[in-house]
Amino acid sequence: MSLAGLNMAEDTETAIMELVQLDARARQLEEEVTSFQHRMADSGLFTDEHVIRILDAHPRDFLAVSRMGADSTSYEWSEGDTTGLCGADLLAAVRKGRLWLNIRKVTRFHPDLSALVERLYAELEQKCPQFRTSRHSANILISSPNALVYYHLDLPQNILWQLRGHKRVWVYPIETRTVAPDVLESTLASERIEDLPYDPKTDALAQVFDLESGDVVTWPQNWPHRVENADDLNISLSTEHYTAAQLRRIRVSQANSLIRNATGLSSRSVKTDGLGYSMKYTVFLAARMGQRLLRRRQDHNLYQYPRTFRVNPTAADAVEPLEAPIPGTVPGPVA
Repeated sequence: MSLAGLNMAEDTETAIMELVQLDARARQLEEEVTSFQHRMADSGLFTDEHVIRILDAHPRDFLAVSRMGADSTSYEWSEGDTTGLCGADLLAAVRKGRLWLNIRKVTRFHPDLSALVERLYAELEQKCPQFRTSRHSANILISSPNALVYYHLDLPQNILWQLRGHKRVWVYPIETRTVAPDVLESTLASERIEDLPYDPKTDALAQVFDLESGDVVTWPQNWPHRVENADDLNISLSTEHYTAAQLRRIRVSQANSLIRNATGLSSRSVKTDGLGYSMKYTVFLAARMGQRLLRRRQDHNLYQYPRTFRVNPTAADAVEPLEAPIPGTVPGPVA
């Protein structure tokens, strides 16, 4: 089976006809934590052979390899260099080390995966009539046994589709005990990175999911979460999207931040309708027009991570330190 497209063969088309298995009890995809099942494993698109092809074809500027610590309460995150390594080398290193590969923006570079993601959303919207989305994007996450992702939030809503391996996901409601209002606002305004201060006591508030191949979990926009892998290689598809309501919430938070920075006044209201929202949206649009270049520069600097190690699948931990860090780069816009 090749990556030429979803309609390449009758048996492949049959295998993925019904990708999403979602019952009527799990259809509030924007408003509550929801778990359901998928059948993407049947497509054959995420075998070692095909994952290696994706890695070989994907632009390296949109491939991040990261190394983390072993303690979810102590943030240790560094980026690595993959120069000269092929997809098979990278997959071998992930199996051996403590690494996290993020194949970013796969829908922009792989037509078959773009068709797959659009198929997923089409099925979701068919099964959930109130669920209407835009700005679809997707990353493939390949991670080592026992790897983890620290406590953080994301701007768009995520859907995590587990393809191979086992992992545990903690999802936390947005409230003052899980993320302070000023931290939430500054994160949504791109004034700070998306990783959050983590207190293990908040685990009592979390919903916990043990995922294996075929499982899916999603949560409301901006809800904090963290992940720990079991003792096996993990491959997941992380899709991202926005709804009209979600875009309004982000605009309100960004407008609140602009007002606070410009006037010193704090506006915590996150209402997304009425005169207050209209006024804030007008402020947001005017400020964005005047600060677009500055904002791009700020975001670029915010998400730069220097590369401090080189991936080496023959090394003991599949990495070796670099003599001098390589300045970090941030993927730029793609037409």
